[in-house]
Amino acid sequence: MANDVTTELSVPVGAPISQLRDVTDLRKSAFLMVQDGKVVPVRRSISAILLIAIWKQELQVVGILHPDPAVRFDYKALTELPFLRLEWPVRDGVLRTEWVVANPQPRTDLHVPIAMTDDELHGS
Repeated sequence: MANDVTTELSVPVGAPISQLRDVTDLRKSAFLMVQDGKVVPVRRSISAILLIAIWKQELQVVGILHPDPAVRFDYKALTELPFLRLEWPVRDGVLRTEWVVANPQPRTDLHVPIAMTDDELHGS
C-alpha cells in the first residue's frame, strides 16, 4: 500500500518548537464537525465506515467507528479487521484515537482480477 498520508502540523507563533502538534481538518470528516468552537458528532445514523483499497491482486480493509452513533456497531463480529476508535467525548480540544485490535495492520485478502465484455457490463 502506498504511503501518501499528508500530516499537517501546527506551531503557535512565538511558541517553542516543543509545542508542535498534529492537526486535522474536520471539514472533511465523516463523523465530526466544529460547531460554535466545539467538536460535535454528525451522521449518527452511520455506525462505522469500512475503507477498502483495491489493488491489482489484493484488497486491504480497515474500519473507522463513529464516536457517538445512534446504534453501536459490533466490530467484534469482524475479528480480523482493525477499527480506529476516537476517544469520546473530546477532552481539552485534543482528538485521541486508538486501534481496537492489538496489531493495526489492514486486513489483506487476495483476489483474482476479472475482465468483463461490454455486453456483460450492459447486462446482456
